[in-house]
Amino acid sequence: VSSRGFVVTRVDAYTTVDAAWSSDAAAAAAEVDVVSFASPSAVKVWSSRVKNYQAQLAACIGETSAAASRDAGWATNLIFRPEKPGMAGWVAAVEEAAQRNMAAESPE
Repeated sequence: VSSRGFVVTRVDAYTTVDAAWSSDAAAAAAEVDVVSFASPSAVKVWSSRVKNYQAQLAACIGETSAAASRDAGWATNLIFRPEKPGMAGWVAAVEEAAQRNMAAESPE
């Protein structure tokens, strides 16, 4: 009990841990055109594991992940993010990146 009359119990409800990747998963990651990020830690893991990741389009949930993408070496024109973070904006960012990718792959 503290001097203010209450007890604090810490509960760790969230821990960021790098996911394990098989060699097949790593190979598949290198082949994608659009990657989607919900956190700076995801950007860090992706950029440390995928060769030539800067050529992929990065769709981010918000500015924090977009800033991490820029810091990791992505060019600003390859990063897509909503003005306001959240699921709806994130989906729109993924759609925008996918449309850009499809336009780039379409023969004229």
